[in-house]
Amino acid sequence: INNFVGLNEDPHFGLFHIISLVFIFFGLGLIAYSWGILNESQKNNELATTGPYAFVRHPQNIGFILVSFGLFVQ
Repeated sequence: INNFVGLNEDPHFGLFHIISLVFIFFGLGLIAYSWGILNESQKNNELATTGPYAFVRHPQNIGFILVSFGLFVQ
């Protein structure tokens, strides 16, 4: 079973490490992108309704959860 879950692989190129990096980088990208949209909308004194804000009210929290999950997988 160890070979199935990648426990005998190189720890930096194993399945879990690659999956965790995807979650971490996607989460960080979502945080950065969302903050940019939020900053622009606050400068214009408007409500942020574009990008990820069109789907969820607090996309930074989703990003933090994704990063945390990625670190947990590692």
